[in-house]
Amino acid sequence: MTLVIDVHGQFSPEWPGYWGYSRDATAPRMQPYNMVWMYPEAERARRLEEQRNYRIRYWRGEELRSFLLDIPGVGDRLRDLTLCDRSVLVGRHMDTACFDPQARPVRREVNTLFEFNTAARLDLLSVPPMPASGDATVDVFFRDYARAWDAVVSWFSNLLQGVQAPSPADLCGAGGPIPAILQQGMQAITEAARQLAWFDPGDPEANLLQPQLGLLLRQLEYHLQRGLGCGHGLLAVLQLGSTSGRH
Repeated sequence: MTLVIDVHGQFSPEWPGYWGYSRDATAPRMQPYNMVWMYPEAERARRLEEQRNYRIRYWRGEELRSFLLDIPGVGDRLRDLTLCDRSVLVGRHMDTACFDPQARPVRREVNTLFEFNTAARLDLLSVPPMPASGDATVDVFFRDYARAWDAVVSWFSNLLQGVQAPSPADLCGAGGPIPAILQQGMQAITEAARQLAWFDPGDPEANLLQPQLGLLLRQLEYHLQRGLGCGHGLLAVLQLGSTSGRH
């Protein structure tokens, strides 16, 4: 049997104010949340007031793992437990800035990468400054994630401008900032960029190249996430068998 648990990650850049609350024994475990992202921007202030009593729990990765393993009967039946961060840096409240007035609308610009005839602003795709989390493992993750993400965006921007820059092989090689798994995708984008003029008239940058950048950033998240609670969502996938050994 497979169970999938989907909760909110405590260390999402959307809400740095919550990063340390679960280590405070006096802090309530249920904290404010809202879903105003469902509504047009002009309605959000009113909807925020309507949802002022909405509370949820935000989870760290190891906290969720311990909670699940402590459920009676799970330990005897557990075959596998995998944690996965979802929507790192691109959670919905990066755009609303409800929990951090300094939040940069990275999610909006990533979504724009896939919009027909609409070019995203690459300068808004860079990782915003983030405070220390109080957890060394989380801080190292965000350091490496930001380094890789910004390196991909910078490489893409230089490619469009014809600026000489390190090759995908250099950026994805030993000691490079970008995971090796992305090299093939970056090389494919490089080849497409060389033929970009052939696709005029129109907007080949927005319609051909930028969607590929969006896919590249999605692969980056998939391969770098560590299930620490650093995304909007934190997934736990449990594989359970029977106590008799049958699955």
